Amino acid sequence: MNDNMIKINVVEEDQREHLWAEKLEGNRAKVMNIPFMSRTVAFHDVVEYCPEHGTVMAVVGPSGLATAAAAYQGEKEEYKKLREALLPKGIMLEGMVAGLCSAAYPKSMSKKELEELIEENGAMLISDEEVKMGIRHQGNTKGCSCCGKNLGKKDG
Repeated sequence: MNDNMIKINVVEEDQREHLWAEKLEGNRAKVMNIPFMSRTVAFHDVVEYCPEHGTVMAVVGPSGLATAAAAYQGEKEEYKKLREALLPKGIMLEGMVAGLCSAAYPKSMSKKELEELIEENGAMLISDEEVKMGIRHQGNTKGCSCCGKNLGKKDG
């Protein structure tokens, strides 16, 4: 792994997600994997983070991508087919566990268009509510321990 790679934490409402990012100058980093739960931070966004705790404070350079979650039937072969079918449409996937993946898609694409493309390929979009209800990370969701800020709460 690249020496410039760091782990950052995205805290939104009552969810926490750990992401890999490429360290840039100062306390900025470029998100290098597709979030599963976060709808505020996307693949290749440049973020500002707390250098002491790695908590994302703000998106300072949007990538133009949005994030969604999808479910599919099967194992590696089905995921590979889905990924290969969607990539030419500008949709990138990142596998999590068999049957679940996160998707990065252009913000210019409507959620309805994304849903149709995913369904045409035998998978289904998971609603943001389903993601919030079904996957919760135990631990600190109050934000950065040194300043108390997170993406869902602007002031300490």
